[in-house]
Amino acid sequence: MKRFKSCVPSACVRTCVVCLCAYMRMPRPSCAFGPGSKKREREKNRVSHSPDERVKVKASPPCLQANSRLKEIEKDYSQKLTKSAQLIAELQTCVCDSKEEAVRLQKAMERQLEEAHARWDEQRKTLHHHADQSNKALQEKVESLQMQLHSSEKKLLSKALETEEKVTAVRQEYEEKIKGLMPSELRQELEDTITSLKSQVRDKIM
Repeated sequence: MKRFKSCVPSACVRTCVVCLCAYMRMPRPSCAFGPGSKKREREKNRVSHSPDERVKVKASPPCLQANSRLKEIEKDYSQKLTKSAQLIAELQTCVCDSKEEAVRLQKAMERQLEEAHARWDEQRKTLHHHADQSNKALQEKVESLQMQLHSSEKKLLSKALETEEKVTAVRQEYEEKIKGLMPSELRQELEDTITSLKSQVRDKIM
């Protein structure tokens, strides 16, 4: 055999084997000669594996660990995503509630402000009305008092004139009586005395 291999080229041997197999309708032997035989053997072995064996080869322990780790990461991120979505929904609900509360409070404040303005306007009108009535009443009272004062002054002046006229009349009457009762010299002395007494009294008063 060694001598055969050494005498016959390898290409001729391969050709003969292929032709013989084709003639006898036999499968091509896996142990072909030459540098490509190992590669074909590996391909045949890879194809000849069953699906279960291929799964076993693929599902080696490192791959299982990686798949498990990926599943854990995916589950973790899925949980985080769910929590984030829930938190976002809660925040959106809170924001909506806050907006509704703010709108409600703003409307309530506007309504209270309008009511306060209305009450102030009503009170202002009432105060103005009362002030006008009070001013009118006071003005009427002042006018009445002024009229009473003028009337009293007129009455006093009239009474003073009347009293003065009465005094003048009584004086003239008594002067006439005195003229007829006492002499002129005595009357002159009395008048001088009266005039002097009046002057003294006036000086003391001054």
